Amino acid sequence: MSRKLFQMVAMTLFLLPTAIAQNNNAKPAESTPKRPLGIVNEFTIKPGMMPAFMEWAEKEAKPLYVKAGVKTAYFFTNIYDVDRSVVTFIEVHENFAAIKARNEAFTKNNSQEVREAWSTKAREFIAGTRTYMIEGLSELGWMNPKLKSPPLYYIVTERFVAPMRGADYEAFLKNDWLPLVKKADANGMLVSRLRFGGELGHYFVYTPVTDLTELDQPGKVAQTVGAEALAKTQQKLVGIIQRSENRILRLRPELCILPPPPTTASK
Repeated sequence: MSRKLFQMVAMTLFLLPTAIAQNNNAKPAESTPKRPLGIVNEFTIKPGMMPAFMEWAEKEAKPLYVKAGVKTAYFFTNIYDVDRSVVTFIEVHENFAAIKARNEAFTKNNSQEVREAWSTKAREFIAGTRTYMIEGLSELGWMNPKLKSPPLYYIVTERFVAPMRGADYEAFLKNDWLPLVKKADANGMLVSRLRFGGELGHYFVYTPVTDLTELDQPGKVAQTVGAEALAKTQQKLVGIIQRSENRILRLRPELCILPPPPTTASK
């Protein structure tokens, strides 16, 4: 994957790269940046079926999404989490109109026979599905342009924000945390929030990791500003964050649908 494509992938991603459904503190619509939507499906794979499922997903399921006109989608497996049998598939769309068009194209461009065979085979592998929608907050994220290849790992920190404190949390990320990430020359940070399908005030922060051995040392932000200054900054979250969870996901490029590279260099 080229560096230009990687940068586009990273910023389109968690994007996904997720969401709080309705923020009562949100700015007027006319000043709100354009935010892509992610349809997230978390599939629980039956015991012993993961290798066969991933082969089927690449060779049989992925082509159906391509024929439906899906331009961007990301596939992850759990590395360190409560349940390693869960995989995550995220489709990225510009808006609800694009999602509607995708649904119509999926039916139109894939015959009923093919869709029925796909659905039947999926049931052989999948024990359960959780579906929700996220929106990317690109104004709160950044990817280090020095990265030469796409990180395969992401620390996903899920944060549940107190009612009516969404704007405060986003302001913290933008004004307090993101500058430290840039100052430390870290890999970057991607942010999204839940739109539909779960608890309001639910945010996702993705920290790219190029190699898991990076986790043997304190993070670059901690190394740069020091433990005392870091703790002081994080104190600002008291009363804003109700609880947090984290896990590590691995990107599976062969199962992704990647957007084309940009025509001009990314800044």
